[in-house]
Amino acid sequence: MIRQLSRLFTLLLVALPLAAAANELQSVKEFDGYSVHYSVFNSTFLKPDVARSYGLKRGQDIGILNIAVHQKTASGNKAVKAQLVGKTANLIQQQESLEFLPIEEGSAIYYLASFRFINEEVLHYNVDIETADGTRLTLKFTHTLYQE
Repeated sequence: MIRQLSRLFTLLLVALPLAAAANELQSVKEFDGYSVHYSVFNSTFLKPDVARSYGLKRGQDIGILNIAVHQKTASGNKAVKAQLVGKTANLIQQQESLEFLPIEEGSAIYYLASFRFINEEVLHYNVDIETADGTRLTLKFTHTLYQE
């Protein structure tokens, strides 16, 4: 019995942080008629050939913001094109503009932007999104990245 409880406790200690990390990797913000999926990750997660194919630089101090905009329809969510303008700001309000690279792969449409960061830096992200039908959405969130 004690051995089973010990295993359960160990499993929880391992599983909970993994679940939290997975949840942090991708988030969704719901809007009226749209959902915006976004994730932030270190550019070193990209394989060198993948980064090169998209014209992205890899480095310990380079992060990637990935955004996909979906329109809610009766038959489900549909990826849509949009114009994105954004910036990051650190705690002392130093800002960096984000330039988004549109990627279309089959029915998937997403936008990538790279930015510089220092280890454990808290960054505030502010992205204005305009869909093809003129709907304006604002995505704001805070995230901390760690250098590997």
